[in-house]
Amino acid sequence: MGYINKWLQNLIQDMKENFKLPKDWNKYLSEVEKEHNLIIKNKAGYYCTNCQQTFKSNRKIDTEMNCPHCNHKFLIKSNRLKKYWYRDNVLMIDKIQDQLILRIFELYSNYNSDKQEFEHSTVEYARQLIYHQYRELRNERVSINQGGPFVHHYEHEGKWRLYDGYYYESVPAGFLYKNNLKQVFKNTEYEHSRMWQYIRKPYTEYYNAKELLRIAKCSSFETLVELKLYNLAKYAEMFWTEGSFQHIFGISKDYYEFMRKHNITKDQLDILKIYPTKDIKLLKYLEKFGEYNLRQIKEYTKLDNFIKYFKENKLKDSRMYIDYLEFAEKLGFDLKNKKYLFPENLKQAHDELEQQIEMVEQEKNNKLIQKRLKKLEKNIFKTKEFIIFPATSAGDLVDESQQQHNCVRTYVDRYAKGRCDIYFMREVENTKKSLVTVEVVDNKVIQKRTKNNGPTSKEQNEFLKLWEDVVLNQKINKANKRILEYAAS
Repeated sequence: MGYINKWLQNLIQDMKENFKLPKDWNKYLSEVEKEHNLIIKNKAGYYCTNCQQTFKSNRKIDTEMNCPHCNHKFLIKSNRLKKYWYRDNVLMIDKIQDQLILRIFELYSNYNSDKQEFEHSTVEYARQLIYHQYRELRNERVSINQGGPFVHHYEHEGKWRLYDGYYYESVPAGFLYKNNLKQVFKNTEYEHSRMWQYIRKPYTEYYNAKELLRIAKCSSFETLVELKLYNLAKYAEMFWTEGSFQHIFGISKDYYEFMRKHNITKDQLDILKIYPTKDIKLLKYLEKFGEYNLRQIKEYTKLDNFIKYFKENKLKDSRMYIDYLEFAEKLGFDLKNKKYLFPENLKQAHDELEQQIEMVEQEKNNKLIQKRLKKLEKNIFKTKEFIIFPATSAGDLVDESQQQHNCVRTYVDRYAKGRCDIYFMREVENTKKSLVTVEVVDNKVIQKRTKNNGPTSKEQNEFLKLWEDVVLNQKINKANKRILEYAAS
């Protein structure tokens, strides 16, 4: 634990004397506790530990379902279950000495199998100073073990100390109490943020308080919350604070009621910009494909045509369609012709064009490789035991890749365009069997791999070093000369 200066000592003392829990705190916790329940499957049916009602169902154990009585979604477990527990953070933002403090509690719920109900306990264990880079105070309920911080549910909190560790800061996320925010934020930069309106699911949804406080500083956050565009408020930094509706959102104000009614997401807004619609089902359908893919498709055809084609043919893979269109364009197909723009069997058409592209690319690369061979064949080198020679085609690289179980086949384009040189080192007595795959850049061996990317032997290294010195760099000293004479004899 870190050193506590006089100011921090006074702050801790003020917290001790003045921090109180809101009057409706226990009522709030009781709502959060409802999330910590199960549905127990037994002979009589399915028993909900929350509302204590039994009902019939055929759902399987370890799946989730909504209780038909209380309408909460819970995990289904067998009545043989003996132990089960939940641990969740519950957060409260408080203020003292004009300092905003994030108070972190843990809600621990333990299943009592005899009573078929959960027993709950909530304790406060950490406080983070929001205006001081979330420096953290902890009490004696926290201990550190191999898995990280562990909260003990002691009745007494003990002393508060400054935590100055690095790895085990408390996570500032959890169920967030909102009923005090309007009062706490008075005379702070969050006074007009409307954050208390933004938090609409304080009992059932986790909020990252640190991230939320960061974006709530943006003036656009208040505007978006006031407009009830809560999902867009998450991205407040990305929106203008002034100007027309069109300027801020990139779409006509005529769409505001639609946006508000359906609380549209940032992804949905991006799609609205390129395909204005007030049909939420259609918008969600397009959302599956992503705005980036839709923009690419729009370069080839109207999105209405794309929607009709995909729905009629029950297609889902927009990326495959984009690849097909790009293949067809490269091969010179007339994409104004519906026959080519909307093939009857997309996958079959895609695969056929992919093969044609590969053949065209291979043919181009083979021509480039043949031009390079005039120079590279001068580097063929042979001793009594080994020989090394350049790859003569794209097919050679594919064959080498299959024999060696490596990825040299992916080097075809680089090799053809001269960004690297690929050589095959083999035994003189069996030149068709792969031995060592060699990559050379600027007359220097940068990769040498045996089967399964294994290391080369001492003899293989000596041969490659000799080849690199004598042939690639033409360094013929006395030692190299003697080796060459021995190899030739």
